[in-house]
Amino acid sequence: MNYATVSNMCLWFGCREMAELASPDDGGLCPSELLRTLVAGQPTGAWTAEQVETASRAVARIEDVLDSASRIAEGYLSTTHALPLDPAIIAASPLSRMVGDIARHLLHDDQDLPVVTQRRDRAVRWLEQVSRGQVNLSVTTTATTGVGMPVMTSAPSIFGRSAS
Repeated sequence: MNYATVSNMCLWFGCREMAELASPDDGGLCPSELLRTLVAGQPTGAWTAEQVETASRAVARIEDVLDSASRIAEGYLSTTHALPLDPAIIAASPLSRMVGDIARHLLHDDQDLPVVTQRRDRAVRWLEQVSRGQVNLSVTTTATTGVGMPVMTSAPSIFGRSAS
């Protein structure tokens, strides 16, 4: 199960960066606007078949690194959580963003960009804390509230009419 999507990656890091990093080595550069169009599921008629093929290969590469990053995360998560995780837990935690940071680092290959490495390191530290039980991914759910919604409670009444 992938904990982040190509759409997330474009939102968090920009379609331009994703297009540059994920373009196939043996092909041309994927136009970032085409990547944005593909991710949004919009028609691609304004581009050539070769450009669409290049962009499709870029999407596949991003999905591959997201799969790898998700498997890395699951290696940590499996020590304390039953997999696959409940979608409510994924939505309520920073897991998707952490997986995105790891995937971005994987896309950068051998490039040593300090901010990308720092974010990957932060994500791995967070996953280590989850695996040691120092960070809890659980979300409280009840039949009377929506998944992950706050539950309102109050203390018993101190003043009131007695049943005399």
